Parts: sequence; C-alpha cells; structure tokens
Amino acid sequence: MFSINYLRKNIDFISNNLKHRSFDLDVTYFKKLDNEIKILKTSIYKMQHLHKLLSVLVKNLNINSMKTDYLVREISLFKHEIQKKKKNLVKLEINFEKFLLTIPNVLDKTVPDGKNEIDNIEVRVFKNSIFNNSFLSNDPENNENFLDFNSSAKISGSGFVVLKKELAQLHRALGNYMVDFHVHVHGYEEIHSPLLVNKNSMFSSGHFPKFQHDQFHIADSNLWLIPTAEVTLTNLISGKKLQENLLPINFVSKTTCFRKEKGNYGYQVKG
Repeated sequence: MFSINYLRKNIDFISNNLKHRSFDLDVTYFKKLDNEIKILKTSIYKMQHLHKLLSVLVKNLNINSMKTDYLVREISLFKHEIQKKKKNLVKLEINFEKFLLTIPNVLDKTVPDGKNEIDNIEVRVFKNSIFNNSFLSNDPENNENFLDFNSSAKISGSGFVVLKKELAQLHRALGNYMVDFHVHVHGYEEIHSPLLVNKNSMFSSGHFPKFQHDQFHIADSNLWLIPTAEVTLTNLISGKKLQENLLPINFVSKTTCFRKEKGNYGYQVKG
C-alpha cells in the first residue's frame, strides 16, 4: 500500500500510470477523504486544547471558591463532542484505508498496456524439451504406479494427486535444482520461512484484500497459510529502510503453497 505522503505528492503521476493497466483511480474521492480527515483531526486537536484550558480554569476557580457550574457543563459538552468527532474520524480512516488497499502498484515504463491476458506480449518461447517421459505410458494401470489419483481422492478429495517412485523423486529434485541454481549460479540468498503468517503480513505482500477469499485461515487465530513464499520473503524487509546501493535484494525459497484454486491454473494461466 502506498504511503499517504507519497500519494499526496504523486497522485497525478500514479493516476496516469494506472490507466495503462485499465485502472481508474478516483482522485477526487481520494482528495475529498484526505481533506475531510485533516479537517476533522485539526478540529479535534483544537477542541482538546480548549477542553484542557477550561479544565485548568475550573480547577483554579474551585480553589478560590468561585462558581463553576456553567463551565463544568461546557466541559461536559466539549467532551461529548470530542468523542463524537473521534468516532467519525475512525469511520473516515477505515473507509480511507479500504480505498487505499484497492490501489495497485504502478507499472514500470517497459510494461505494455493491456486489460487482460489477451493483450500480453509473448517475449520468448521455449520449444525444446529435455524431459524424458519414459516411465509414463498410455496404460492407466502403469501410470497409477506414479500418479495415484484414486488414493488422493480417498485421502483428500478431487483436485489432488499422490506422486510415487521416480515421479516423486523428480518432483523433489526439480525443487532442489531450482533453489541450488539460484543460490550457486545467481548468488541468491536461500530462505527457509514459516508456512503460517499473520494477517498484516498478507496485507503487506498485497494478497489482502484482493485475494483474501482464496486463502486458508486457521480458525480462532490471526494466522493464515501462505499462498506462496512471496508473502514471507516480502515481509522480511517490510517496514525497513533499504540503502539503494544494497539493491536488489535477491531471495529464493521453496515452500508448500496453500490457496483455493478456483480456475485451472497452468491451463488458463500460463507462465
């Protein structure tokens, strides 16, 4: 989520940038809410200051045995009005935060315009496969020795699979190869992180609120199963000030990913 100060200073740039991803930022609504919150905060501060002065005055008058009934009533009215304004401020800030959370990140200037995957530009295609599919065949009984859908259906239900023997080994080896390649060839730092994170971490990585309904929540807790290692890796530096000369920071991690897949991932979404 963008900081308020950054949005105030760059609202026109952000609005124009987001049009490239077909997102219309309601600048008028942003300025309206922002202004209302600032005015209300100023009003509360002034009333609190006056309330404090009146309280001191009443205290001094009481010391001198002077009547203070009128001032006491005024202080009570002030206190009630301050509480009322604070409640309104909380409502405005909640609405403001909800609005800010809907604003996506700005695009790099190299990203082409587009509304959906149809507008994607194909950068390169890998056509030569070195994968040897020798242990799978057209025989379902043979394949069940490697891909056991019946067992997974019994254990978990539809949409799961049990990998066996060489295929299970290949699955493990590919993950290890990916990590080793990035660590030893590209110099990435390997991270082993928790599979459970708090709600704030999901907001920090941008998965909430947009993808909240796709995630698994641990009942009676503030913990969620991660949909990808991106959540934990992003939060390693969340809230920190980074020195530009130390960028980029390269992390690599292999984790189990938990999310409610509503589409046929890999078929409808490529890449």
